[in-house]
Amino acid sequence: MRFRTYKNTDLVVSEVGFGLWTISTGWWGNFTEGEAIALMHKAFDLGITLFDAADT
Repeated sequence: MRFRTYKNTDLVVSEVGFGLWTISTGWWGNFTEGEAIALMHKAFDLGITLFDAADT
């Protein structure tokens, strides 16, 4: 996994992010809470540290 530092900060995040709207809306299928949590854990285990939780 490659990482980048946000300009003018010490914050380092993965270049690949995880858009949480994929598991919080019905647009990409329906996920149980357990499935959603498992997906977030898997993403983190794979090195993803950028999670986009913006309003949909």
